[in-house]
Amino acid sequence: QRVLSYLEGRLATAIARYRLKEKYEFTKTHDIITRLWNRSSFWGWNTHWEEKGMTSLGILMTDVVGLHKINEEFGYARGNDSLSQVAKILEELFQGYRCFRYEDDTMLAFCPNISEPAFKTLVSLTKERLEELSFGVSCGMSWSENIDVSGLLKDAESVITIEKSTSIDV
Repeated sequence: QRVLSYLEGRLATAIARYRLKEKYEFTKTHDIITRLWNRSSFWGWNTHWEEKGMTSLGILMTDVVGLHKINEEFGYARGNDSLSQVAKILEELFQGYRCFRYEDDTMLAFCPNISEPAFKTLVSLTKERLEELSFGVSCGMSWSENIDVSGLLKDAESVITIEKSTSIDV
């Protein structure tokens, strides 16, 4: 009986340690709020794109408009919930691709080896879903067969900048 109790305690401790280690490993590569891959994972994964045999790349960038204002007026819980809602939409629509929390209010869907029509369809569906949210989300996209990740990111960001500058709600 005592041996069994001892083994139960050791097993429970081992399981707890394993779960704690899993959680720690997850937080090294993922954003806690959105559960998306984090920015350092993006740059780590991105540096090896040549080895992955990419022939085209589509990047969708989203920006939660006024996140700072949401946090100030309604609290960080509401801001975090807003981020989580956007992340959930990206994860649902971009299954099989990598989604990242890139900055405080910015998330990316990184789509290697996708055709331009397929990518534009996913972007269109994403925009439709994001419009249903109770807060604004700007989107910028860029697709190319000439894979220049930094250039594609700049292109997507400039689309967001233009979209935000023409928005009435900003």
